[in-house]
Amino acid sequence: MQKLFIAWVGLCSSVPIVLATFPLALAMPQAGEIFTVVTFIVVTSVLVQGFSLAPVARWLNVGVEV
Repeated sequence: MQKLFIAWVGLCSSVPIVLATFPLALAMPQAGEIFTVVTFIVVTSVLVQGFSLAPVARWLNVGVEV
């Protein structure tokens, strides 16, 4: 179950946001929209994972009692 929990948590990084700045640096058309969409998806993903960590840990029975 620990492996499943680690797979759920995953790596939440800002790499996609950094990669989305490349079209901005090249002044490509609609680069601002690409950056906005990528940023929204990353932030939404982090929020969903963050708020669901405790329930998923309880469901998988991998939580630590404090």
